Amino acid sequence: MQRVIIVGGTGRIGGALGRRLAGERPDLHVVLAGRRGTVGEKLAKEIGEQCSFKALEIHDEDPLREALRGADLVVNCAGPFQQAEPLVLAAALDAGVPYLDIADDLAFSRRAKELHARAVGRRIPAVVNGGLFPGLSNVIAGLLVERAAGAERVDFSYFVAGTGGAGPAVMASTFLLAALPATEFVDGHPVGRKAFTGKRVVEFPAPVGRRATFYIELPEVSTCAETYRVPNVSARFGTAPGIWNTNTRAIASLPRSWVGDRRRVAGMVSVLMPMLRAVDWFVGAAAAMRVDVVGRVGQERTIAWAHPETVPAIATAIAAQAGELLDGRVAPGVWWPEEAIKDKEAHIRRASEGASLILPED
Repeated sequence: MQRVIIVGGTGRIGGALGRRLAGERPDLHVVLAGRRGTVGEKLAKEIGEQCSFKALEIHDEDPLREALRGADLVVNCAGPFQQAEPLVLAAALDAGVPYLDIADDLAFSRRAKELHARAVGRRIPAVVNGGLFPGLSNVIAGLLVERAAGAERVDFSYFVAGTGGAGPAVMASTFLLAALPATEFVDGHPVGRKAFTGKRVVEFPAPVGRRATFYIELPEVSTCAETYRVPNVSARFGTAPGIWNTNTRAIASLPRSWVGDRRRVAGMVSVLMPMLRAVDWFVGAAAAMRVDVVGRVGQERTIAWAHPETVPAIATAIAAQAGELLDGRVAPGVWWPEEAIKDKEAHIRRASEGASLILPED
């Protein structure tokens, strides 16, 4: 029986992933690892005999390494990843265990990439920036660019209603990202845009429809530009109700010493969560993405995606990425999703179960 350890397994995304993996793979044992013992034990019992809980602190290096040893995969869902170090990846490589994370921070994933040679030397595969967006979105962009034999432009557009049902770590990550200049590549050069400006109205599939989106800093902009040498790349994000976009832009305008501080942002989120949850009741939890690619000779291709529930959609995408590693389809090394996954269309279909997926006609 294979064994997967989910670090941050007591959070909303980690717990949803545990349920998904246990449901998909009856020959898999899922370990929910984290600091909240009462929550973890209860969740493991709900998932069933395939699941157990293990108390774990990622900053205790020796116990972390020993906890991972012998596993078939570790999935790191312990965000936010801003201002963090790739401690779990380093421990996984020392323990000889394949690795996947859902980091949405470019600086974090670049530090992870510095461990590429070590991963190759130990013949361990690792994927960073997994999840929905980034993650599935990278693979979608990769499919379109590869089919076009190169691209002149890639535009990522995303939407999540309210919190999407996600937990405090995801909300903290959103605010921390909003504090950063949003990278856009223009004619091959990175340009910093003010987050939550540059409004663009995008048509997403049902149930989302037309929504306003705004610049946001996400790693797939840089990784796509670098992997495929695309000269023009951008990412935009929007939420509902629309006032949340305005409020996030206002928060992003606060002094960086405040809004860029993980501890202060976490405190702010803990205060805001009851109100955010109340708003979720009215706006729902849908998510959507759209990736538009313009080829080098002007051909335009789009893949659009939408799901009525954000957290289950994220879990499905992560489970598909975990499957690539568990089934031995990722080479040794530390990779972006677009580098790691070779059969991109098949992966996109697996990762989009339950979603509306609109693929281009070839």
